[in-house]
Amino acid sequence: VLAASIIVIALISIRITKPFKETLNFASEFAQGNYKRRIMNYNDDEIGTLQNALNKMADTIVATLNEHILEQKKLEATLDSINDGITMINSSKKIIICNKSFLAMLAIDTEARERPYYEIIRNSTLNEQIEKGLKSGEKDFFEIETTYDKFFEIVINPIKGEDIVEGLLLTLHDISEKRKIEKIKSDLVSNVSHELKTPIAIIKGYLETI
Repeated sequence: VLAASIIVIALISIRITKPFKETLNFASEFAQGNYKRRIMNYNDDEIGTLQNALNKMADTIVATLNEHILEQKKLEATLDSINDGITMINSSKKIIICNKSFLAMLAIDTEARERPYYEIIRNSTLNEQIEKGLKSGEKDFFEIETTYDKFFEIVINPIKGEDIVEGLLLTLHDISEKRKIEKIKSDLVSNVSHELKTPIAIIKGYLETI
């Protein structure tokens, strides 16, 4: 009788603890990123009801993650279609968003996201203004000159929470062509003025003689 009782108790214990172990394994694997893991063949009892609820919760979490991933891809596609350079820097001084135009304008050929901006941006003037914006939380507008005679208008907009600066949104607009046109106009006026000096001087001499 004692031996039979021990065997029966052992079988009942295994029957009870097995669903718990499977539930714990499911929770552990799901937390580690195995979002395909589900509890299969659950019983029609209290533990089975719990396991079924966990399966539904996992399905909801995966659906929400997929929606966020889709929205992030839409945002990235939208940003990459914009000609102006755009980047977002959080309060920890890390770049969390940037488009292709931003990387191209500043000649950045490495992965920029989740890295400190001062390791990526190689322009002392821009870095100083970013640091200033993170401390003051004030909007700023200025121009910078980079290598190869490139000129950019920079707009810094703070992202504020409750009494704190949570980050900055930077917009870069290429004004190199505008500067070239202004220089051409300036050179043209200067050249015309120089070329007109000689004939005007001659005409002035003739008039004085007359």
